[in-house]
Amino acid sequence: MRKIFVYGTLKKGFWNEHFLKDAQFICQDITRDAKFYMKEIRSSCKDGYTYPAVYENGSYKVSGEVYNISDKILKQLDILEDVNIEYIRKKVDLEKSGMIETYISIQNLPDLKNQLHIEAKNGILRFTNQNLTE
Repeated sequence: MRKIFVYGTLKKGFWNEHFLKDAQFICQDITRDAKFYMKEIRSSCKDGYTYPAVYENGSYKVSGEVYNISDKILKQLDILEDVNIEYIRKKVDLEKSGMIETYISIQNLPDLKNQLHIEAKNGILRFTNQNLTE
């Protein structure tokens, strides 16, 4: 088992949560350092859906969830996240959980004009679009 930090559509209640159905939820957490930024991207797989891409070299913390996952789940997540094409897995320092892997975007993807589902509050970014009614 290993830990993963998720901040977008893999969170509870979001459209890709089923990938973590056999994972163990540990806690909600926030990155310790304010060095990220987030862009809302239109999904090419699901019409009308969006997802967040987190990049380094920003000035915000990121809110998300920590899970214990198996190697099997990690392989599925790597396929979902297009590892080494769209994202890389990289360790980030979290306030409660310490150093945990997450997915950091390595592609400069076109973002939406209006970032309607990214909440920036008290220096912390949170993706809020569950895509449940869209």
